[in-house]
Amino acid sequence: MTITPSTTCCWKSRPRALSTSYKSTGRKQLTQQYLNDGMDAAASCTTTRTKHATGVPSRDDNFLRTCQWNIHYLVPNYDDGSSRIEHAHRVADTLLEADADVVILNEFGTSDGMRRSWIQRYDKPLHVLCTRLEDSGYTIYSKGLVTFPTVVVTRLPVKMSREYLLDYERSVVHVQVEWRMQRKQQRPTKMTNQNCKQQLHVDSSDADDSCNDGMWNSDSSEASSQTTAHVDVDVDVFGIHLDYRDCDGGVNRFIETKKLMQIVNSSTCTASSRSDLGYESNVVISGDFNQQRECDYSTNEWKWICENKATRRSPQNDGVSGLLKKHGFKCNFDGVEDLVDCNWNREDPPPATHW
Repeated sequence: MTITPSTTCCWKSRPRALSTSYKSTGRKQLTQQYLNDGMDAAASCTTTRTKHATGVPSRDDNFLRTCQWNIHYLVPNYDDGSSRIEHAHRVADTLLEADADVVILNEFGTSDGMRRSWIQRYDKPLHVLCTRLEDSGYTIYSKGLVTFPTVVVTRLPVKMSREYLLDYERSVVHVQVEWRMQRKQQRPTKMTNQNCKQQLHVDSSDADDSCNDGMWNSDSSEASSQTTAHVDVDVDVFGIHLDYRDCDGGVNRFIETKKLMQIVNSSTCTASSRSDLGYESNVVISGDFNQQRECDYSTNEWKWICENKATRRSPQNDGVSGLLKKHGFKCNFDGVEDLVDCNWNREDPPPATHW
């Protein structure tokens, strides 16, 4: 999730499950340990009297809030006797609490990959989730034509939506949203008509012949004030879910990402998302990449992960991260220092998982 500053630190220590060898415990025990870690983090946030136990920050119009979650066909991942309908309500509660502008959900369907128009009618848990999201002002975008459906959910105005097939199992969902952000403008409180033409800098997006409009960049010693203007920005969001298989050394994930880059770099996409904010384009890629990055773990944690990778013939690096960086993308985890805030210790890697 891309979040705003002043978030309370909930994860004050590394997840204990990450310090556990695969050889010494099973998946059920690991899952329970992660749940315990999460409850400890929630208790920490509650103790510090934050508004939400998860440390969800207050809203800031200068930040686009995104959220991504592989909901695994709404099948509960832990054995507490809950039904899929109860689990659907829990998922909806969490998503609505996140208060995101754009949500990417993976494995949004049933395990046999039926079309969404069919499952919404006959799969009650998914119908519960769809109804709660739509009743809260969200719209769901996807045709659901593949085995592992991905959807983009948003409450922002949508200019266009498309779905591109990567292979017979997976697709890319592309939604272009219109995001209204605030931009502060410097405006001198006092200026003569003679100085107006010399000291006024008008931004090309707000061009006007009047001295009362535009972006001001004054060298005058006169006192100045700030005004706030709203700017509509087009943002292209791509929801993805890369192949989970490792038998090919992760080659298929790399191939899928190359196809994704061809889509992102197409003339249609880049022409529609040119930014007036100093960036080349406004593009967000979010989803389940099915691959860990060494930089997101401590040395000892990566040791345990690679131990298990070796048994599955899983590559330590499938090349996807490097390909995305080559095309100018930056991972949110890499922007903790200057771009995003977080609810864990900044000096630590993110509280990621084994998977």
